[in-house]
Formats: sequence, C-alpha cells, structure tokens
Amino acid sequence: MHHYTRLGATELASLIRRREASPVEVVEAHISRIEAVNSRINAVVVSNFEAARREAIAAEEALDRCGDGDALPPFFGVPCTIKELLAVEGKPWTAGVVARREVIAAEDAPQVARLRAAGAIVLGLTNISESGLWLESYNKLYGRTKNPWDDSRMAGGSSGGEAAIIGAGGSPMGLGADIGGSIRNPCFFNGICGHKPSGGLLPATGHWPPAETARGRYCVTGPMARTVEDVVSMMEVLSVKDDPHRDAGRPPFQRLDISPQEVTVYYFEGTGLAPVDKDVKRALALTVDRLSDAGFAVKPWRPDNLARSAEIWGAKLAVTGDPPVRELLGNGSPISLVRQWMKWPLRRSDHALISLIMATLEGVTDLSPARTAELVELADAIQAQIEEKLGPRGVLLFPPYPRSAPRHRMAMLNPLAFSFCGIVNVLEFPSTAVPTGFDRRGMPVGLQVVGRRFDDALTLGVARHVEAAWGPWQSAP
Repeated sequence: MHHYTRLGATELASLIRRREASPVEVVEAHISRIEAVNSRINAVVVSNFEAARREAIAAEEALDRCGDGDALPPFFGVPCTIKELLAVEGKPWTAGVVARREVIAAEDAPQVARLRAAGAIVLGLTNISESGLWLESYNKLYGRTKNPWDDSRMAGGSSGGEAAIIGAGGSPMGLGADIGGSIRNPCFFNGICGHKPSGGLLPATGHWPPAETARGRYCVTGPMARTVEDVVSMMEVLSVKDDPHRDAGRPPFQRLDISPQEVTVYYFEGTGLAPVDKDVKRALALTVDRLSDAGFAVKPWRPDNLARSAEIWGAKLAVTGDPPVRELLGNGSPISLVRQWMKWPLRRSDHALISLIMATLEGVTDLSPARTAELVELADAIQAQIEEKLGPRGVLLFPPYPRSAPRHRMAMLNPLAFSFCGIVNVLEFPSTAVPTGFDRRGMPVGLQVVGRRFDDALTLGVARHVEAAWGPWQSAP
C-alpha cells in the first residue's frame, strides 16, 4: 500500500496545499488500491477513474498557478467515493433496484455538490443493499460486498460498499446515508468513523428512495472517513451558512473543542433486544475507564423503554407515508410477489431474499392506528427523557450493533439488532460512530456517541477523545 492510502483526508489536503503531495499522486495511489482490492470485496461498483484522473491533472495545474495554498478549498485534490443511493451527475442512480437499472442521475445531490465544491474528486460509487432496505450490501445489479477484514463476513449496509472501501484504504472519505444504522453499522463492521447528523441539519434531497418531508428527518446523509477529524471537516463543508434545507433558526454545524471535565458520558450495553457479545462489552468498559481517566464524568444509565426500539422505529416511519416495499422494488410500480417467489428457487428473481421477505411481511406486520399513535407518543416521551437527562453537556455511549460483522446472510437471524441504531434515527439525535479496537476474531468493533438534537459538535468532540483512547486508524490488510 502507498502511504497516502493510510492518511486521513484532512492530512492529505494539508500535504497538497503545502505542495508536499500532488493531487495526481494521491488520486493514483487510491485508484491503485481500489484496483488491488475491489475484485475481492466488490465495494466500488461504478468507477469514475478517468474523469478523476483528469480532475487531478487540472487540480495540479491550478496548484501550480496558485500563490497561496491556504486559499484553496478544504479538500482540494483529495479523492472520495459516494454511496450509489445518492445522485452523482451522469452516473447510475439505481439503488440496486433492477427496475432502475437504466436510471442516470441528472445532477448531483446537494451533499455531493458541496463535497465537490470543497475540492474533492469522486473516484466512484459504492455498493448498497437493494433500495437501502437491509444491513447487508447485496443486490441483483451489483452483487455482494465483502468485509475487507474477513471476506466471509458482511460489510454492513446500506452504506456497506462505502465503509468497506474506506476500511480497505481505497478511499479516504465518502458519503453515506442512514435511516436505521446505515452509516454507523458499516463503520462499526469495517473499523472506520462516521456521523449520522441530526434530523433537520443537512439536506435529505438527492437520495433514492426519496428522503424528503418527515422521512428526510430520519433518513439523513452524512460523512464517513478514516478519522474523526476528517468527519468534522466534512461536516463543516456539508453544513453551509445559508442552507434552505436546515431547520429555521438553527445555525450551521460548527466544530467544538470540549473540555472533558465539562462533559458527562452516560453509558449502557444494549437495548435489551439482542444479547451483546463479550468483546463489545469489553470495548465499552475499557472506553469508559479511559474516558474517566481523561477527566470525563462517566455514569451508567439506560433510557426507559429501549426494548421497544424496533416497534417505535417502525411506527415513526409508518406515519411518514412512505411507499410500500413492493413499490420501492418496482421503482413505483408494485412487483408481483407471487411471480418473484416462484422465480427465487430458480435464482431468477430480480430481488434479494430479504427484500422479498420484507415485502411479503409488510402488510402482516402493519400496526393499527391506535397502536401506532401509542408508539409515536412513547417515542416523544423517550426523546424528552433523554434530552432532559443529557442537558447541554451530556452524551450517551453504547454499541451500534451487538457484535462484530456477522457472516454473510446471518444478520437475518437477528433482525431486531438494527434497533441499537434505528431508535436514534427516529428521535432525530446525532450519533458518531468511532472504532474501539478488535474482537477475539480480529474483527473491528466500535461504539456510537449520541447527543441531543443539534448537538452534533458535542458527539464528535467526545468521539475524538474515544479515538485518542484507542489509537490511530488501521487499514484492513
């Protein structure tokens, strides 16, 4: 591996501005790494290499003409990758759905445009689960993404391709999206950092399935990268001053330098819906001890009713008026479940098994209006309880998933484990995923730092201390 593929995006940008690295060299190093690993892990499914090379040459020429490197945009000449659920002008925008295989994005999603305006160079698009519906990145258009630490295990989803290529050293940063853990779980499984922003902070447009109105508060686009500093710098780029998409009266994201003595960290092991692996518990315990040694106040506390997280997540999404899964799989026209189930044993179905299961069970598991209203009310109560407990300088620390990356397809045996993350989405809280070493199998594990709505800078500030307690980012071998 070239040493550029071991550096963070902000460090690469600094080297370029100081003319100690060239955009061409940095881009070529990452293209070479992608070419070396992608046949094994299938993370980058749409390449943009030739355009990236042209942009790198243009950036190098601009750098030669520029008298002051500090005047350049923050990610000038730094490569990145983008989750294929997000629109990138002129590139496929299929969401892994066969019925969308001819769809080409007419323009960049706002977050893609902002990253490019900051000087980033897009290397390609990364794999997802079909329509973003599941936490393993597999679909009938692009196939299955594998974990770079162990290719018998999943990379997560729906931003699994993004996390896998960053974890393998092929991209220093990228964009994912998260409605039930789709940024945080892949980060956890692949040993990288990521941030699920507060609902209402960043634009939700340019995503498919559509993530607008109420759904756009739960399905949010966010940064994924090698280091917390990279994620913070990306948030500064993604959250612009005059953003019509941001909640009225809310300021843009601004980094926060925290003093540990001012912050209380409340921690717990799990939601009660799935047993937590002993190595994940150990990582939490060690992190708590190290944060305490650093000066944080650490206290055990678990909010009430988290064992109902999966129900609450489903109820909150139900009231957004989302189209049925059958329509998502047919790009607006409901698929024939009978026909697809008949094709599946012959391996001729257009859809992943989990997608067919979800589409089939959808009507069966629908909640009554009264039950939905009860769960929505309960969600509001949990949100209020947590915000009152945390106050202006408190965070929650707990795992995003109960164990390290499962083997392929095995996540279906524990379908409620996503709720460790999903409850955070529908409460609209920010959450930062950060690695915390490895388990006994040599697989990455990590934690998430959760704060009150719009306390994104606080969760990232605490995550920076968690990262420091565990040491620098490690690339998959």
